[in-house]
Amino acid sequence: MRARMVDWSKYNGKTNMKAAVEAFGLCGVMARCTIGHAYIDPYYYHNFQQARDLGILFGAYHVLRPQERQVAKEVAWFKKYMMFDGEPPDFAVGDCELPNKPEDWKLITPKEAGKVITATFYGMRDVLSIKVLGYTGSWWWNGADHLGPATPL
Repeated sequence: MRARMVDWSKYNGKTNMKAAVEAFGLCGVMARCTIGHAYIDPYYYHNFQQARDLGILFGAYHVLRPQERQVAKEVAWFKKYMMFDGEPPDFAVGDCELPNKPEDWKLITPKEAGKVITATFYGMRDVLSIKVLGYTGSWWWNGADHLGPATPL
């Protein structure tokens, strides 16, 4: 049996988490907290509060912007905003998304992006006091033009 969790962000709007937990048997959620080193999801703290009120697992995720090559800034940004009333989430997630604009691929190759993503994962692991997970497709790690066979952190 697999744990049922969902990915929540501003695209879901201000949701009724209790209804979703009851309808789908969720044991937790992971909500987008930050992107890069300058964006905070406007519903993050609302989602954190709902998860705490329901007593379910709550994970905060950070969407990496590898083309910006700002590992330390991204990790510091996420660490600053992941807390809610002085409390950390139960776990953190590094969300590896490919640059979504064609012009961003002019700024970084897939292999370079993989190195930045790996450095960001290690940076999150080293400075956060909670478990850090990676959230990406396996094709990213195993693609010939990316990192090659995956190695766990």
